[in-house]
Amino acid sequence: MKFSLNRTQYIQMASNEITDIMHVKKSVESAMNTALVVLHFNGVTSMAEKAFRNVISVTDITGLNIIWRFDNIMVNYTVNGNAEIMMKPVTSIGTSLNGLDKVMELSDDVKNRKVAIENVDSELKKILELPLIHKRIVYILLDGLAAAFYLKFHHGNLESILIVFFAAMTGESIRYVLQSKAVPGNRIMFICGIVSAGITSLFLHFGYGTVGITTLIASVIYLVPGLRMINGFIDLTSLKYNIIGTQRLLNALYLLLILAVVILVAGTFI
Repeated sequence: MKFSLNRTQYIQMASNEITDIMHVKKSVESAMNTALVVLHFNGVTSMAEKAFRNVISVTDITGLNIIWRFDNIMVNYTVNGNAEIMMKPVTSIGTSLNGLDKVMELSDDVKNRKVAIENVDSELKKILELPLIHKRIVYILLDGLAAAFYLKFHHGNLESILIVFFAAMTGESIRYVLQSKAVPGNRIMFICGIVSAGITSLFLHFGYGTVGITTLIASVIYLVPGLRMINGFIDLTSLKYNIIGTQRLLNALYLLLILAVVILVAGTFI
């Protein structure tokens, strides 16, 4: 007995196969978006991979291979016997412990089937749009205090402390504006560093405060990429994320080099 498919049945099968491929692709993309938001909030790579695995665990997709890089992540997977590759860029990196906690909680909810994988992208959008826990002025004030206390610990006088306090707050205010306009991080580092160190050097030039390298360093101390360096070391010590860990450390060193140049340029005005 022979069985044959008529045109309608063949079209239906082809349509079902296409739908299945698109569903797999969308699931992988949602899992990647979850991992990317973790990286966006300056989470370590192990957390990003955990979030990815949590989301993808509710599907039947197997044979996944993830390549982690500082600028993008790439996933290899197989669907209907065909190898597929998906690559997505890492967006600008900020820091939000609250946002990071929400993303990890979301990935756990997807794994426990409390949230459908089809709703992941909309939930991620809500997390990205969450308001800051405190008003922006609080963070600007804290950066100013960080500069002031750094100089205080290095025996700066009151006049110098007030100068770096004002300079750091001004630079941090500009940084928030530039971040909202999606300006690349290295440019933000240079512009804000020039503003803060430039203000400090001008005050010192006209005889206010104590002239010294520590005064200039204090004015840009809020720009030091400490968390990025810590995350890079964590990635390297895990012995699993050597590529992204090395890239994170190199990027942090590059940003420190920018700060060094900024301080040298500002020093010429004193």
